[in-house]
Amino acid sequence: MDIRHITVIGAGQMGHGIALVAALNKYDVILYAPEKSESDTAHINISKAFKRLEKKQRNNNLSYDDINKYITHSQNLNDARNSDIIIEAVVENEHIKRDIFSKLCDIISDHTIIASNITSIASSLDLKLGA
Repeated sequence: MDIRHITVIGAGQMGHGIALVAALNKYDVILYAPEKSESDTAHINISKAFKRLEKKQRNNNLSYDDINKYITHSQNLNDARNSDIIIEAVVENEHIKRDIFSKLCDIISDHTIIASNITSIASSLDLKLGA
C-alpha cells in the first residue's frame, strides 16, 4: 500500500506535531479539529514549531510555504474519506475517541489504516479487521 494521504484527528500538541512531521516528509495531511479556533491555534503552533526546526536545520530543505501546501486544516470529518492512514490524537477520553471512530467507520475505505492508543476501540466498533 502506497501511503500518500494522512488524516490527523485532533489539532492539539500531539496532533499538530504529527501533522508537521508528516508534511516535512511530503505527505498530504488533513489536520482535523472540530472547531475553527482549534485549527487557527494549530496553524500558529505549526509555524512556531517549524521555525524551531528551521533554526536547527531540520526542515528537510522545505520552506514554511511548502509545509502549508501539504497541510489542509479541516472541521469536516468527511474530509478523511480518502485517507490512507488516520492517526487519532484527541484528548484522552475513550468516549470521545469511540464517537469519532464510529463516525469514521461510515466514511472510510476498507483499506484505511487507523492508529489509536486505545486498542479496545476496534473491538467495540464495526471495523473490518484484516490480516
